[in-house]
Amino acid sequence: MIIDNIVVNAVKRELNAKLLGIKINKIFQPSFDSFLFEIWDRKTIFRLLISLNQQSYRVCLIDREIEKSKQASNFCLQLKKYLESGLILEIEQLNFDRILSFKIEALDNLKDKIIVYLIVELTGKYSNLILLDKDYKILGSYKAITEEQNQERQILVGSKYCPITNKHEKLSLADLELDIFKNLLEKNPNLSLKKFLISSFVGISSHTAEILLGNLKDKKLFELSENEKLNLFDKFKNFANAIQNEKIYLNFNLEDLSNLDFTLSAESVNQKDVLYIIDDYYHEIETKKKYQTLSLELKKIVEVNLSKVSKKIEEQELCLKESLACEKYMQFGNLLLSNALYKLTDKKIKSIQTENYYDENNSVITIEIDENLTISENAQKFFKKYNKLNKSKQNIEVFLEKLNEEKSYLDEVDNFIDNSANLEDIEEINSELEKEGYKKSKKINKTNNKGNSNPQKVKSNFLSYKSEDGLEILIGKNNTQNDYLTTKFAKPNDIWLHTWLTPGSHVIVVTENGRKNVSQKTLLEAATLAAKFSKAKFSSNVSVVYTKVRNVKKPNGSKPGFVIYTNEKALYVNP
Repeated sequence: MIIDNIVVNAVKRELNAKLLGIKINKIFQPSFDSFLFEIWDRKTIFRLLISLNQQSYRVCLIDREIEKSKQASNFCLQLKKYLESGLILEIEQLNFDRILSFKIEALDNLKDKIIVYLIVELTGKYSNLILLDKDYKILGSYKAITEEQNQERQILVGSKYCPITNKHEKLSLADLELDIFKNLLEKNPNLSLKKFLISSFVGISSHTAEILLGNLKDKKLFELSENEKLNLFDKFKNFANAIQNEKIYLNFNLEDLSNLDFTLSAESVNQKDVLYIIDDYYHEIETKKKYQTLSLELKKIVEVNLSKVSKKIEEQELCLKESLACEKYMQFGNLLLSNALYKLTDKKIKSIQTENYYDENNSVITIEIDENLTISENAQKFFKKYNKLNKSKQNIEVFLEKLNEEKSYLDEVDNFIDNSANLEDIEEINSELEKEGYKKSKKINKTNNKGNSNPQKVKSNFLSYKSEDGLEILIGKNNTQNDYLTTKFAKPNDIWLHTWLTPGSHVIVVTENGRKNVSQKTLLEAATLAAKFSKAKFSSNVSVVYTKVRNVKKPNGSKPGFVIYTNEKALYVNP
């Protein structure tokens, strides 16, 4: 969507219809490049958002909650000082450009009424918000523009405000006359009609030109007949009159916010005002961007930690392999003590050959020993080595179990990131990783950290399906939901399903604690969903185990989503 002069004109018209004669209650700064005005008429609170972001600059009304930062820039504090409790008198579009001027009746320090202007310039990366006094002198601005930055136009406190100039000396359609129009056509005969319209007239974007010209957009000027020239002149003049008399409306296809182009008509058929449609569009874009950014960030965190854990597992398995040799040292010690012949000798010997009664074939074994120690002392040395390695083996086995549990957990998280569908899903996974210490936690915000602690919200976020038999099938979208779904929400006689030895979602067939029968068809449907929401979603013949919820337990201190189960049966499905 392009915020062009036509869109700004529609925004101005709707703002005038809603906000004139209403007081500005509060001003906030949700982010460094956006400002939120709460405007209250005792019946309705309007939230006016002014964004100066170079990718999503706009003025619109929002009907959603937005986080209000407690911090504010010096300019925001200046806006609060001048504009809070101010009355909006008039909203104008300057020079039919992407500039809006809010005329506001405010109070000075002595509580006397004064007039100030708030100028919003929606010009891409040069977008700005400027506060003026009644004489159009600058009181403050979001961005200052010095002489070094722009010799033609400065935005500095105390200087006179000058609107952005029409550098290319484009004409206004409102000033168009037939003779002027014909002269313009003759100057650049090789231009297409679309390029001619954009380059010659103020406020015409590429999209608006395409709407006005239709199939003629690529036609060259020299190809136009006299009749076509007259028809185009009439069309442009009528369009200019409609804009000037505010009798033209922008209509949007609300079913496709990802490609929010407008059409022009003599009446509005939108179900929502353009002001709210603009916010819906940009909010969806910003939400998708946040989702993609956070997904990539979490994916990287999981990959790094999986790599670390996998390396530790390899190291510990090597140590375990070495420690498994401890049994031979116990055998060596016993064989030495059992060999009476060598006990009696005083000679220094480096090895002993003895019958190995641990071997079924009673083979002969040679044991290397320390010649400076007695046979008994060598045996004790072997026993000590055995005890040390055996203890090490037990510790390694415990550590390996924890490492494998952690790897399984990270694989689960990786699967949930892949299966996440929206920002809310990924934010819950983000909160989980912060809680588990894999990601540095930001400052706790009471409004943003309810996701994992509020049972009702977790419950409402389950994926829910209906089987052909009418039974509800619930699916956890992350490990926190898995835990809550299985251990708190599900009833003992509900059916629990999970892919066997594969990371995935917990799936519950709701039976109203056994009062509803579960057919084989429903089990297969639930098992297919369990496979679909697992790492095996692209595999075939996936093994899914199922059992009653009462047979599923969560060990104390285990990772989120980790459970043990008994009395399970298996199904094989193709997700």
